[in-house]
Amino acid sequence: MNKNRTSFLSVGIPSMCTIFSVLCLVILALLTLNTSEQDLQTSRIALEQTTAYYTACSAASSKYQELTAYAQQAFTDGQKQQTYNTLMSSVTQQYPDARWDPKTQILSFTVDFAEKQAIYVEINIPYSSDLIPEILTWKTISTAAWNPDTRQPVYKGDSK
Repeated sequence: MNKNRTSFLSVGIPSMCTIFSVLCLVILALLTLNTSEQDLQTSRIALEQTTAYYTACSAASSKYQELTAYAQQAFTDGQKQQTYNTLMSSVTQQYPDARWDPKTQILSFTVDFAEKQAIYVEINIPYSSDLIPEILTWKTISTAAWNPDTRQPVYKGDSK
């Protein structure tokens, strides 16, 4: 018998394990790369949305200050509540997206920050001696119409 003869299994199995291990590592590396690219894209979208939101919040804060100053001026100019309401109703001439409700004495406005989103603000500015405005609502709203998907994929059987 020939004792120098090597077995096929003694060389092939370690080589196959090494090839399989390298293949698994390459697949895991590609999956990790794909996941990291998706996370990067998601992070960029979140950054854009967050930046737009906080820019709109800053604009809404500025508009809030301007509108409360306008209300303070209307209060000092009009000594009666009816005159005050008339002056506050004319706020839409300077601020087209602002709305004044004289019955509830609530001033509301919106600031757009995305294609289909806006910040909606409601301020209670009552006619009183201290004229302290109170923010009632500060929220994100959708400005687009919602169209629900009413289709239901139901099996109807053979159509023969």
